Amino acid sequence: MSSLQDRLASAVQAGQTEEITRLLQHGAEITTAVERAATIHGQIPVYRVLLRHGLPNLNNPLHAAGGHVVAAVTNDRHELLRYLLDNGADPDGGCRFEFMPAVAVAIEEGKGVDVLEVLREAGAKVGENGLLAMAVGEGRMDVVEWLLDCGADVDEDVQMSALVPHDKGTALHVVAETDRVDVLRLLLGRGASSGIRDSDGKLALDKAREAGQAEMVAVLSSLS
Repeated sequence: MSSLQDRLASAVQAGQTEEITRLLQHGAEITTAVERAATIHGQIPVYRVLLRHGLPNLNNPLHAAGGHVVAAVTNDRHELLRYLLDNGADPDGGCRFEFMPAVAVAIEEGKGVDVLEVLREAGAKVGENGLLAMAVGEGRMDVVEWLLDCGADVDEDVQMSALVPHDKGTALHVVAETDRVDVLRLLLGRGASSGIRDSDGKLALDKAREAGQAEMVAVLSSLS
């Protein structure tokens, strides 16, 4: 016979709010497995019942893929995302792989700036931790511009950021290795310094030359 917790997890995943309530009233506990089931079903009525009966923490990571907020972002459940944030969820909590907050997940998965704005308004940190360089690496021109508008440091050193573990230097170093001249010009127009060297002593121009990006080389050379 299945345990109360197993039956509760099944009811949560199926969105059976009356059964969820009944099981909780009979002593079923809200375990991590139950919380995971909630992220799969992803509906506000289920969360409403769980919160009413003591859902312990909306910020647990739950599994490597992330917690409640990350799941709502990944599955495009915008109303649920707002509901979770309005009910105590930390916009930077429950990170994927323990280092990727929902903002980073949204950037990587191509979610719209509107989702990023919801997270920012709830207190997510958007101006640091390599997010700008990450957006540059993902080719997200819209996000790059948005992050800069939000106050991201255009010359942030990203070497210690887990979000861009293979990059060094600044966002300008990252974009220099690509063919995104539009992003390069945007960064320069927002004050990015072409004179900063990474930990290997290389300029963005050096990175462009190594990558064989002739147009990038031309633009960066013209600044010397």
